[in-house]
Amino acid sequence: MKENIQAVRRAMQQMLPLVLMLTWLYLLQQLFLRPDGYFAVTLGYGRNVIPAFGEINRVVTLFLDKGFQIMGVLVIVLAIQKRLQDEFQGHQQTILLSLVTLVSWQMLNTTASLMNLAVLPLMVFAIMVPVQLVKPRHRYLVAIVVTLIIGAYAVTLHSWLKLSLFGLMQQGLITLIGDGSTDLWQTWLWVLVAVFGNWFGLNAVAGVIRPDISATAANENLVAALQHQTIPHVFSLYPLSAFVWFGGAGLMLALLITYLIQARNKPLPLLLILTIIPTFFDQWWALAFALPIMWNWRVLRTMIIASTVNLGIGALLLAVHLAPAVYWVPSGTPTILFGGLASHNMWLYILVTIGLLALDVVIFWRVVQELHKSGEVAYA
Repeated sequence: MKENIQAVRRAMQQMLPLVLMLTWLYLLQQLFLRPDGYFAVTLGYGRNVIPAFGEINRVVTLFLDKGFQIMGVLVIVLAIQKRLQDEFQGHQQTILLSLVTLVSWQMLNTTASLMNLAVLPLMVFAIMVPVQLVKPRHRYLVAIVVTLIIGAYAVTLHSWLKLSLFGLMQQGLITLIGDGSTDLWQTWLWVLVAVFGNWFGLNAVAGVIRPDISATAANENLVAALQHQTIPHVFSLYPLSAFVWFGGAGLMLALLITYLIQARNKPLPLLLILTIIPTFFDQWWALAFALPIMWNWRVLRTMIIASTVNLGIGALLLAVHLAPAVYWVPSGTPTILFGGLASHNMWLYILVTIGLLALDVVIFWRVVQELHKSGEVAYA
């Protein structure tokens, strides 16, 4: 299992330049081309975006969909090639990798799989585990048969039934969220779901991984604030998002800051530097390709501890009457600024954010030291 994960990580690191390009393009679309994007709203041209940039948006979205799909296929193929390079040679390897390419394309041929990184190791495991269980002389046949079975599953589910397990999973989570969390324990549960989801590679549940004012609890808070009434759901997910989403679920920004501090006396690879701004705006995918943080149990444990500490401190501050984040903010607003903008109390939230990030750096320190020593950092 460890060898399969390492093969996937090495393949992901090979794809870092492509993922960086796609991540930056997605970030620019979210900030500048969406009518509710951060700069479209703050610079006042948002109402003109739809007629002016509608076609550009559609082209960019299609390019991103296919770009991430190609990236996923390449990661799977490169990982399989790495694991089986000593098993099969010549035409056997060519035939198998061609078949894996076609099946992987079909597996990822759904918008619900956009940047759902969990598909990558699962696909590799599905092929490699049966191959490793049989005698060497049967491995090629088993690899072909297993790949064909996965292909039949993908064609049946995606092409004929028009279904996606990841889409159904995401829809189920959104349904469970419902009106949004209304108390601290519910919020903590959804923070844990979001952290585990990002760590595992499921990162497309909008109501969990970013502040969502469309939830009923968030709307009720907004109405109460506008009518100068008591906020009914102070400990719901929307107000507490100001403390737990820095860089995305799992506090990816704190992890990156810790890594940069520890590497301050070393020359940083350019590709790692290029992950800083996307991570600041909560687009952490490129960082996950540069550092071995996906499917790393020590990283998950540290993310959960740091997120729980931040949530507890945030709840305590709200309990002593820190102004809660209840107002709408533009799409793409970095969560490091979300609390100040959504509460109209920017300077106080900046101080709180700096303090929390400093504490998070302390929490992440040991696990990031292990990342430095792992020898798995891309282009380092």
